[in-house]
Amino acid sequence: MEIVNVNSDIKAILKTPQKILVDPLFNNDVISKVRNFHRSMEQYRATPLVELKCMALELGVKNIYVKDESYRFGLKAFKVMGGIYGLANVLADYLGLNVEDVNFDYFKKPQISEKLKDITIISATDGNHGRGLAWAGAQLGCKVVIYMPKGSTQKRAEAIQSLGAEVHITEYNYDDTLRVVIEKAKETEGSLHVQDTAWEGYTEIPNWITQGYMTIADEALTQLSYQGVQRPTHIFLQAGAGSFAMGIAGYFATIFGENCPKIIIVEPENASCYYASIMGGKEEPVRVVGDLDTIMAGLSVGEVSIEAWKRIPQIACGYISCKDFMSSKGTRLLAVPVGDDPKVVSGESGSVCMGVLHYIMNNDSCQELREKIDLGSNSNILLFSTEGDTDPDLYKQIVYNGYCKSK
Repeated sequence: MEIVNVNSDIKAILKTPQKILVDPLFNNDVISKVRNFHRSMEQYRATPLVELKCMALELGVKNIYVKDESYRFGLKAFKVMGGIYGLANVLADYLGLNVEDVNFDYFKKPQISEKLKDITIISATDGNHGRGLAWAGAQLGCKVVIYMPKGSTQKRAEAIQSLGAEVHITEYNYDDTLRVVIEKAKETEGSLHVQDTAWEGYTEIPNWITQGYMTIADEALTQLSYQGVQRPTHIFLQAGAGSFAMGIAGYFATIFGENCPKIIIVEPENASCYYASIMGGKEEPVRVVGDLDTIMAGLSVGEVSIEAWKRIPQIACGYISCKDFMSSKGTRLLAVPVGDDPKVVSGESGSVCMGVLHYIMNNDSCQELREKIDLGSNSNILLFSTEGDTDPDLYKQIVYNGYCKSK
């Protein structure tokens, strides 16, 4: 482990990944199975991969590509890809089926819907996971009950409610809201707890959700090949509990093995559970406590997913903790692009990696960090804008007024 001294705005730890092996959770057969399931959905379309040529030139790198998840199923966020695949596995298990033997439309058959109508899907969310489950529940005729942490905006709650889900905003942070949901799921007859983070004794469902994110990575790699790029050199991945980062990193580790791109995990300063856990240097992860206050609602998590904690350190080479203004800056950079680069509508949790990359490439204090991770003129960089303007009012405040919670 190597701590790279940068400044008070950004902290970085570099760590040589453990030997990268093909994980059975992400092998080629699983990738194919997940991809085929998503393609069975009538509404499925690959989201765009945007090339930022002018931004790359300005920052002194070869290429920057942004996977734009604001187009995903009309929900403006990536979470539905994991949520629907996880839910399909849960429902197949409930019905005594193998998910490989059915497609999405199977669950919509009247005789199957009749069996599912008394099920209650329950989950905790900062917004996007709950919205994805609400959409899936509406498609399949399941009742969905969502609990959100304190500080969740009414707009995010209303977006979930508009899809037919029952929504409750608690008085607790995300991690403690999750504890409430665990108890509610035990107490609620006919409930199925579909959560996108893992803890001791609860791993199968979040692993299914994580597998669902691999389709996003598979789309991106296919789209890169169309651009003549066979392999990105660097991938920046934002992390909350880590299920998304685990799915994307696991996919690229499977495809490229020991030649895996350099993967850098990015977190908000007040909720940097991976950074803190790597810094702790112990086998057990560190819990970040407090309000976890950050503009990046989707990353406001203080406890890592134990399944992601087992795997991300085997693949990632860097861990960055950053201040909120980098997210706001990323949103504005993508909203008002350089030259004739295309615009990307990116919400506060989707834009942070763009803001961090821009900061690293433009600050002298980051020179050592750039050199250590070989970030320069030969770099093909892949970013994932995981959400669009899922909170339209906040998005406008950021773009028009430069809003962020902390400087």
